[in-house]
Amino acid sequence: MMRRAETEDSADDRVQRSEPAAEAESARNTTASFGLWPWVELARRSGMSVEEFCDLADVAPTALRDAGMRFTQGVANRVAQLAYDHFGVEAAIAAALTVEAGQFSLLELIARTAATVADGLETGCRFFPLLHSGGTLLHETSADGSHALRWQPPADFEVHHGYLELTFAVALIGIRRETSNEALFPLEVWFRHEASSQLELHEQVLGPAIRFAMPHDRMVLGAAVAALPLTRGNAEIHAAAKKVGRSLLDD
Repeated sequence: MMRRAETEDSADDRVQRSEPAAEAESARNTTASFGLWPWVELARRSGMSVEEFCDLADVAPTALRDAGMRFTQGVANRVAQLAYDHFGVEAAIAAALTVEAGQFSLLELIARTAATVADGLETGCRFFPLLHSGGTLLHETSADGSHALRWQPPADFEVHHGYLELTFAVALIGIRRETSNEALFPLEVWFRHEASSQLELHEQVLGPAIRFAMPHDRMVLGAAVAALPLTRGNAEIHAAAKKVGRSLLDD
């Protein structure tokens, strides 16, 4: 069962502080703890202790380590912005590079045990609510055989743009790992937000075909990439993982 972060009235008032009126629309519990952990790991690898970063973010380390915890979008956005403030405009890409195999738990298991990249994209999007609820990650196909991940933002609250960069970068790094193809790059990557003043790490990870201030957030993979088999594809484990995922989402 997915648990929600406790409020100030609970035993640990650092898990989640009350949102000011201006952030009322972002007070829903939307984001699983493992979705925030890359920012914490970036802080740790940059020389800041987990406790110090969590203290600055006003979040309890024990809550972030609890895989069943959910945080409001206000808290999630605050954690992301803290990482940008301390580690620069490429913080999301740097955070993605800290993610290790297995860190994204059941969602990752569902995606990586699919038969092909395309299948992994489709099931990963279907079970994306294990990570985040509110916005939607869509899997789209085109007549030329290309496949895309497209972010459909929530209508009633903002999601920090760093999460979009983090999502696409983590997905791409995972695809490289699961296909044993480190030279793989998307056909194009679009972001709705403006370009940052520094893009070296973006291009290193996401490739040169990045465009900003676009109508959508999306990442497009070519037909040949989408057809690649996943090295850990396993129909039996995939089916079992999806069953567990469905039960969690239905709970």
